[in-house]
Amino acid sequence: MSGCQGGCLSRHGHRIVGVVRRRPASHEGAKKKLEVDVNASRGYYTCSEDDIKVCEVLERLAVANEATLQDIALAYLFHQSTYVFPIVGIQTIEHVTSLPTATHIELSKEDIAGTHGAAPFNPLFPNILLFGQGYKTKLTATDQTHLPNVNVDRCTTETASLHATLVATA
Repeated sequence: MSGCQGGCLSRHGHRIVGVVRRRPASHEGAKKKLEVDVNASRGYYTCSEDDIKVCEVLERLAVANEATLQDIALAYLFHQSTYVFPIVGIQTIEHVTSLPTATHIELSKEDIAGTHGAAPFNPLFPNILLFGQGYKTKLTATDQTHLPNVNVDRCTTETASLHATLVATA
């Protein structure tokens, strides 16, 4: 098992949970405490097995890119969307100094695919119903080709004309 010494990038449910810190040996101890006392982990997030698998992939990428795990996690988030940049919570001076480094890290498609393939990801409703293919954050409305009788250009034109009508009447 990985130590996740720098932190874990957890794919928990439908969202990316940021960098999570924990001590290497504490995971097994926390699991045992939780079996005895359900309130033992109250206030702390413990990594699941899937989180640890993702963390191991990110640790390999950090070593390969000679970067910190936080740099890799942030670079991963930067590569995830076509139109949106993540708002990054900064808690320490080290986080501030790592931001410029993360913007210069280039992750390949194989790196991203390896991270996605480390553990199953469920984007939850409504994303599991959209697109008719594997979920990717770069998909847009024009990728919805599996829906019958949907003309995206017509929908866009109708939306634009409705908007123009509303603006004209306001």
